[in-house]
Amino acid sequence: MKLKLTSSCRLLDCVCKNYPKAFEVVAGDGLYLNTNTFNLLKSYHKYAAAVLKDETKALYNEAVSLVRNYCSTCL
Repeated sequence: MKLKLTSSCRLLDCVCKNYPKAFEVVAGDGLYLNTNTFNLLKSYHKYAAAVLKDETKALYNEAVSLVRNYCSTCL
């Protein structure tokens, strides 16, 4: 899994540098929910959308609380 995250961050970094206007939002599943991915996208002023499945209820609740702390009008 760590290899997938590393390669995905390298790919995102390369695409953001070479094609800065190609996209604004990256959608991914729970596998890519980590600080490095979100911080990388934030550094390029991109947005992230993550798909959380029912079995990740604790992760969903944590995400909601983080979003509420980050942006009070988002939810």
